[in-house]
Amino acid sequence: MMIKKLHLKNWQTHLNTKLDFSKGVNGILGSMGSGKTCIMEAICFALYNAFPAISERRIKIEDVIMNVPSKKKETEVELEFNKDGHDYYIKRVIKEGKGTAHSEIRKDGKLLEAPQAKRVTEVVEKIIKVDYATFSQV
Repeated sequence: MMIKKLHLKNWQTHLNTKLDFSKGVNGILGSMGSGKTCIMEAICFALYNAFPAISERRIKIEDVIMNVPSKKKETEVELEFNKDGHDYYIKRVIKEGKGTAHSEIRKDGKLLEAPQAKRVTEVVEKIIKVDYATFSQV
């Protein structure tokens, strides 16, 4: 599996961040508080609709919606990756008061599953052959 792109809208400290990844090792550099951890959490969330701070109930899912410098009503995470020669696209939307309001996964542009978060996660696990527990430990 190779992650190709990540797009964050109103995700914690990221108003509108677009990241393109290249083949090989990619580094994320920045000062403390610049949002490096948020990027890793967003990748995990895109794949599994969770990341450790949510699973361990240290934060609520809606806490990832940007609130500084102004409070937003929703956040979106879009992730593109390639696996076995196929391009996959995942989108998850969290809305204030609703939690994960929309999830979808596409393979080569064709919709595989939507809008239920759990079903999208199940499809992801089948594709990448790694469950959330294993991924979050690595």
